Amino acid sequence: MNALLFLLLVLSACPLHDAPARAAQAASRPDRAEHTEAAAFWRDFRGAALSDDIARVMQLTRFPFSTAGELDDDPVAKHGRAAFPALFIRLLRQRERPRPGVSITMRELIHQTPVLGARHFNGEEEHFHVGAFYFGKEGGRWRLLEAYLAE
Repeated sequence: MNALLFLLLVLSACPLHDAPARAAQAASRPDRAEHTEAAAFWRDFRGAALSDDIARVMQLTRFPFSTAGELDDDPVAKHGRAAFPALFIRLLRQRERPRPGVSITMRELIHQTPVLGARHFNGEEEHFHVGAFYFGKEGGRWRLLEAYLAE
């Protein structure tokens, strides 16, 4: 009886009940120190995109801006600054499928992604993606580099 009581006491003090919450929290954080700059960039980009601050989004974008279709053999198109505002609005309205059976716009996906996780980096150090957007670090600065454009 004393052994059973001791075991129950030990198990009740064990933080196992927090394990799922800690795992979810860890998955939502960048898993490397190098990703701290990317996380700050993402907060800035996300805020600009969700508040329709096209001027700020353009400051955070590399030009000429590249788009490609969803297939590997689709041609790459280059876009200048003049064409970017209309293109960006189109990209935000584009539908994405973040999970099977789920279809949301890029704007909704950006809204639902307040922080970057390891899955966004896909094992890379200086690149990450969120939906159709591909970001990278060039010349020491993070930028939106390209996007997949659905027809």
